[in-house]
Amino acid sequence: MNTVNLSAQPREGTGKQAAKRVRRTGMVPAIIYGRGQDPRSVQVDSHELKTLIHKGQATSVINLEIEGDEDLMVLLRDPIRHPVSDIMMHADFLRVTETSRVHLRVPIELEGMPAGVVEGGIMDQIMRDVSIECEVRVIPEIIKLDVSELEIGQNISIGELEFEGIRFLADETATIVTISLPRAEEEEEIEGEEGEEG
Repeated sequence: MNTVNLSAQPREGTGKQAAKRVRRTGMVPAIIYGRGQDPRSVQVDSHELKTLIHKGQATSVINLEIEGDEDLMVLLRDPIRHPVSDIMMHADFLRVTETSRVHLRVPIELEGMPAGVVEGGIMDQIMRDVSIECEVRVIPEIIKLDVSELEIGQNISIGELEFEGIRFLADETATIVTISLPRAEEEEEIEGEEGEEG
């Protein structure tokens, strides 16, 4: 289980004006919810939160160290950025335990050089991430796929993925990556087939 630490402070006040005051201090207003408990208002350091996201740790289990209180195990949910300034506007944290079952999106990373690309084909990664359901203790940081044996005309779909303890929520027929002929060669092949039919 991948875990990272993030410090938090209790937050006073609610509403837009209170949130603006928090952001002016370099903090991000946030809410902790889940597990049948009342929501709790906190604030976290904007730089720390951005660093966590940029390092690809947004799917990691977070040990939220709340000032003056016990630490909580949480997952980051729906961080909101300003569309123009990229300032972190708000974040939600979901309370979890190691055995909590959760839904989340995980990045897909391709490994290896496909045999079909070596032969002149083109690789197209259609899906960059995928929705999964699993227990918190087995959340993968990324889904790694070995594509080295893919030939021209072959692909990998969701239904072919097998990871212990993980259920994939996308359509089983959805294509993740495919190897195809360069467009010019495809057109020549099609023209050749039409000529034979004629």
